[in-house]
Formats: sequence, structure tokens, C-alpha cells
Amino acid sequence: MKVGTLDEDGGARLDADRVFAALADAQRGEYFIVDANGGMTVELALRFLKLVPDELDLVFEAPCATWQEHLRLRQLADRPLVLDELADSDVAAMKAVASGPADAFSLKVSKNGGLTQCRRQRDIALASPVTTKTRWRLPLTRLRQVSPLRYGCPTAIGILRRWAKNTSTKITNTWG
Repeated sequence: MKVGTLDEDGGARLDADRVFAALADAQRGEYFIVDANGGMTVELALRFLKLVPDELDLVFEAPCATWQEHLRLRQLADRPLVLDELADSDVAAMKAVASGPADAFSLKVSKNGGLTQCRRQRDIALASPVTTKTRWRLPLTRLRQVSPLRYGCPTAIGILRRWAKNTSTKITNTWG
């Protein structure tokens, strides 16, 4: 569901009412993705989230346009957040893992550099506590059959180590 109505058109209140109406008949175990397409400020996103009842199970995708706004919102919001277009490269995936602006990031083959790069970004997420979701017509199970050795692609942990070496960041495996 898309949100991000301007204040003069009803703003956060109208968006919250629409979400509430759309999720009113949600079944047990269902959750919904509410997508702002990066169109909200931190202040507007917080107003929206405060208006949405806690019992509605939703994930907030791409609320803000910048990395810094996502980081700030992550500190203040208690709902799951998803990066979208901001997580568009290997470096962005590693940055998302390291700095934690969201609980998940979307992988879009057409925007993230193609299938090989998306697979690498997915591997980065799999080597961390961050969740990924994919946006393509190829099922994720099929993508998992792509062999890193066959295509000469480095593994996620190798990418993380190389990134850490180049940025003076220490990578530790705290997630098992």
C-alpha cells in the first residue's frame, strides 16, 4: 500500500485511516508492506506511525529519501523499516548491515546492477541479521542455485572482509 499524502491533502491522518481500513480484515499471520517511496520527512513518518494502531502488523518501506533520515527514523520508530532504492549496490548493502538504518532491504534486479550483483547483495544480507526481499520474476530459490564459484563471484564474507579492510572497520560475526 502506498502512503505519503501531502499535509494539505490530508497528510498522515488520511494515510493512517487508509491503512487502517485496508488492514481491517487482515488474517492472523498476515503482515502488510506500507511504502512511502522515500517521500516523507522523519517528522511526517513519525506522525504517520503514531496514528497507526499497534495491533496492525505492517512493515514500513522507504519512508524517507536519504540515508541519514532512515538512520534517525530507525532510532525513533518501533516498526520494522525497509530500505528500497537506497540499498542499490554492494557498498550500500554492506553499509545497511553495518549502520542499521533498517531491518531489511529490497533487492531489485533492474536497479541493483543485475542478477549477479543482487545475488552478492543477498549473500551480504544472509551473512548478517538483515532481511532481504526480492523484486523480480525469478524466484529466490532459483537464484540460490547460482554457484558463486561457477561465475567467479566472491562470497559475502569475502566482500565484507575486503570492505572492512578498505574502511578500517572491524567485522565480527555476532549473529552465529
